[in-house]
Amino acid sequence: MAQDEGRFGRISTPQRCWSPKGVRPTAPRQIGREYVSVSRAVAPSLRRMTALIVPQTNTAMMNLFLSQVVCSITS
Repeated sequence: MAQDEGRFGRISTPQRCWSPKGVRPTAPRQIGREYVSVSRAVAPSLRRMTALIVPQTNTAMMNLFLSQVVCSITS
């Protein structure tokens, strides 16, 4: 069995905008980070794979993933 984890996200950046000469424009800025974590496990000999997408990685989420792995292998 093999297990892998990944973290995917985005960071938004401010963009330029046009304005007449002499006018300083106000442009909304959003500098935020959003992430999602993905864990997956593969058992090639059993021809099984399971994955779980969670908003954060912590002990509770890992325990949830491990219980999902056990259920998918035993069923």
